[in-house]
This record gives sequence, structure tokens and C-alpha cells, in this order.
Amino acid sequence: MNIKAARLRANLTQAQLAAIMGVTQSCVAAWERGDYFPSSQSLPTLAKALGCTIDGLYLSGDKEVPEYAEAAEG
Repeated sequence: MNIKAARLRANLTQAQLAAIMGVTQSCVAAWERGDYFPSSQSLPTLAKALGCTIDGLYLSGDKEVPEYAEAAEG
């Protein structure tokens, strides 16, 4: 996940994001390290707080759409 990069682009500290999400700063740090992942229910709030889409949390900056998504549409 690209949580750290998105948080930095949104100009938020870990503490600020934690307050928005209703979690601890250490929880946000764990998300950024990849130790834990946000629950699926919290992804819309997280994406809104970071100013991105839910897909944007998962996709790297050099890929627009993963190949499997394009294949699923066809």
C-alpha cells in the first residue's frame, strides 16, 4: 500500500491521520511499514483523508491499472 506516500502528499503527519481515522499513531506507522493493513471498512475514509482513491492506495505511481483488472473487463 502507498499510505505513507499518500499521507506525505496530503501534508499530514502520522498523528493527524491517526486522529482522522480514530486510531493510534502507532497503528498508522504499522500500516506504513506493512505490518498491518487498514480494515476494508476504513478504506473509503482513509482514501478521502489522503485525497486519493481506494485504488490509489494500492497502485504504484508508474501503473495506471493492473493487468488483471483490464482482463476482467474484457
